[in-house]
Amino acid sequence: MIIKKPAKVDEILQGKGPNEKSILMRFYDLGRQEALSRGKVWSKNVVGDNVTNPIWYNASKLTYFGVVVFFGLYLAHRLFGLNPLNLFGDEEESEDGDDDTPTIGTAAKLMKQAAGNDEPVERPDTKFDDVKGLGEVREQLEQVKDYIMNQSKYEKIGAGLPRGILLSGPPGVGKTLLGRAIAGECGVPFYFVASSTIDGMYVGTGAKRLTKLFKNARSHDEGAVIFFDELDAVGGKRTAGASINPYTRLTINKLLAEMDGFSTSDKVIVVASTNLPGVLDEALTRSGRFDQHIKIGRPTKEDRMEILRYYLDKVASDTSIDAEKWAKVLAGAVGADMEKIVNFAAFISAKRCSDIVEDEDIKVGILRHYMGTEQRGRLEGIPEIDLKVNAYHQAGKAVCHHLIKAKGELNTITIIPRNGVSGKSIYKQLEYTDNMTRKDILNQVKITLGGPIAEQIITTEVFGVENQSDGNRADAYDYAKKTVRRVVKEFGMGVGDKQFMFHVHDGASEYLNKLCEDEIQRILDDVYKETKKMIVENKKLVKILAEAVLEYETVSGLEVEQVILRKKASAVAELRSENKKVLDERRLKMKENQFVDLEKK
Repeated sequence: MIIKKPAKVDEILQGKGPNEKSILMRFYDLGRQEALSRGKVWSKNVVGDNVTNPIWYNASKLTYFGVVVFFGLYLAHRLFGLNPLNLFGDEEESEDGDDDTPTIGTAAKLMKQAAGNDEPVERPDTKFDDVKGLGEVREQLEQVKDYIMNQSKYEKIGAGLPRGILLSGPPGVGKTLLGRAIAGECGVPFYFVASSTIDGMYVGTGAKRLTKLFKNARSHDEGAVIFFDELDAVGGKRTAGASINPYTRLTINKLLAEMDGFSTSDKVIVVASTNLPGVLDEALTRSGRFDQHIKIGRPTKEDRMEILRYYLDKVASDTSIDAEKWAKVLAGAVGADMEKIVNFAAFISAKRCSDIVEDEDIKVGILRHYMGTEQRGRLEGIPEIDLKVNAYHQAGKAVCHHLIKAKGELNTITIIPRNGVSGKSIYKQLEYTDNMTRKDILNQVKITLGGPIAEQIITTEVFGVENQSDGNRADAYDYAKKTVRRVVKEFGMGVGDKQFMFHVHDGASEYLNKLCEDEIQRILDDVYKETKKMIVENKKLVKILAEAVLEYETVSGLEVEQVILRKKASAVAELRSENKKVLDERRLKMKENQFVDLEKK
């Protein structure tokens, strides 16, 4: 046992001569030996004969060394993530799940998780029949299924399994659901990976996760499907001049290497979805990696009917709902939009204590989806003059749209406040809008200018002074200027020597910019004059339509058309009465058919 020299010895020896120090130290040694012979420990008092029990001495030493070891282990745990025998337990995560102070310990912990945890694997039971509105895309997906299920048939003639399938299209068309359907049809494991979660805070976590993911996928003899959702989050273009950290390229490089590492016997299919195929790296989209690029467009009218019926069957809906009529109205909508609309309709139906979703509920659901929640309570607080101005504005646009026979159809006009806007109109999207002529573009400008011009003319006659709304006027003129500027500078659709002005930009010569500005102003003046002439010649029609909008507050596109054709505001009530009779007759026929079927059974 090692016993340190007590502190009082130094105090006693201080200031003593060599002889005195020697004598005192001799007494100290004699006292210590005597204490040891008695089985005790020499105390700090040198002169006296005080001794203490060794049990308390050993206990104090053990406590001291225990505290030192504990703090040493705690320091190693914080710095390097070491946790022997799980002494410190699992650290609680912060409320937002992120560590605000990254350390070596947290880095090691995350790296360990990235290397050890597997991506969730599932065996979905989704089939192609469960994905409505596939249309022509199904044929391409059936071919992929045949590749996986009958690989030997293709190997005989030297055809290889596609390594990657890229699904692109607007949000909500069902790209993720199609990935599950491919795995479900083939009966193989399905790995779903959100691309935004691959990369972590620390370098190398994304590459390690990809290594583990592909290793697990190759372990399945029957094959597997790996689905990367929103691939553009991790597979963006790598450019030499991009000011990004070079370590961020590790993940995409690893993905490229893994897809190149497929052997001919692998049955792993990589499926990825993206809304922005143009931003993907060219090394990813080349042949040999993503061999097939399937573009999923917005559903056609027949597809929308199929999707709408599918979601209507999932709720208690009236069998008399005309899916074809609403499919025409919902041009440009995707499956997610229709699911939301039907859910809105079911919510509204339940709110009014109805047992089924009716046709009127679908109409309200569409308005809520496109225009926002109805705020009828605010209608009483809006001055009558403001409601009339908004009605004239929307009526002027609708009349211009009817007279120039513009592409697309008017869907709805309303003056009920929705999301803070008291006057609004919806126009149906075209099924195919790949080709827009100069006339089509300028027609849209005329329709937009029809609103403020109608305000200017009609309000001057009705109220005696010009009473235009600043918001509608500013928005309309701003849209007109920007659109005409694109016509000249971007589309090269000027007239005469003003054509092909693609090269003119803000830094070009003053002469070229003046030519462009003169052409833009000329086109704006011509469009404005033509629109104003239309409104002046059809003032009576604009007033009648505005009266109908004010009376009924919300008017459909078909009702607007009937008001213009019959030239009376009461045409709205007449059309609604006719539609109610048709709907009642349809319900009666469906009930009769149901009774006949029951009797036959």
